Amino acid sequence: MHPWTPRDVKLRDSAALEDEGGGLRIRIVPEVIWSWGIDPDAEKHFASVARRAVDDG
Repeated sequence: MHPWTPRDVKLRDSAALEDEGGGLRIRIVPEVIWSWGIDPDAEKHFASVARRAVDDG
C-alpha cells in the first residue's frame, strides 16, 4: 500500500464573469501555475514545486 502524498495546484491569474446562454460562469485565464505532487517528472524550482508560465499566444 502506498503512503498518502500531498498534491496541490496554485494559479496566478485573472478572471472574468461571463453570461453564457443565460447562465453565469467564471473564466479563469492563468498567467502562472505552480503544482506539487502531480507530475513527478516536471522540472522543480524549489522543494518539490513545479512552476510554469502560461503562454497565451
